[in-house]
Amino acid sequence: MALNIEDSETEQLATDVAALAGETRTRAISVALRERLARLTAARATTGHGMRLLRFLTDEAWPQIPQGALGHAPTKAERERILGYGPEGV
Repeated sequence: MALNIEDSETEQLATDVAALAGETRTRAISVALRERLARLTAARATTGHGMRLLRFLTDEAWPQIPQGALGHAPTKAERERILGYGPEGV
């Protein structure tokens, strides 16, 4: 099946990319489309995971944190206590 490019800018882009890559315009267009498809597919998959993570954090994790602790990073002493560090080490 033939592809008819009627936009002079797109034709020039295909020519430039092909010249830089040392390949035909057809190959340059094919590689570009495959790369874009991979990015779009990955972005869609990531968005789904990201939305599930945000829902989990919003609905389940953050409500478990005491109100006074939200937005407050633990001090070095608090981190060490949480990790079980003491005067003699762990």
